[in-house]
Amino acid sequence: MDNIVVQRPEFVREVETSAYGVVEKPLTTGEKIFNNAAVRKGILLVLLAVIWQVYATMLANPLLFPKFSETFAAFYENIMNGVLLQRGWFSIKVLLMGYVAGKTPEYFAWHKRRSARLLYRGRTKFLIDLGP
Repeated sequence: MDNIVVQRPEFVREVETSAYGVVEKPLTTGEKIFNNAAVRKGILLVLLAVIWQVYATMLANPLLFPKFSETFAAFYENIMNGVLLQRGWFSIKVLLMGYVAGKTPEYFAWHKRRSARLLYRGRTKFLIDLGP
């Protein structure tokens, strides 16, 4: 078979730049505001509060599902008179007491193992057993 070399003609096309319009344009005020993450999250929180309020109003049972406005009013009142802060501090103290009670035996066990290792490293000929 003969090797036939075929040359393709080259094409050069001109691109019209007027069809593309403006590539970079300044953002509108609404786009600048909505590009802020804090604004978007705030809008979402307000939307959730409105949905909560509407649903609680339609349900009309404050024991089952209180309104957002009532919940927020109770929260604000209890923050201002200090009841919520006192109860929150009491909960934190209970958690800390539990943490200390759980970590104290672990600390003494670690200290006991460490003391035994230090005695052994102190060129003592035998490892001193400190008991169970």
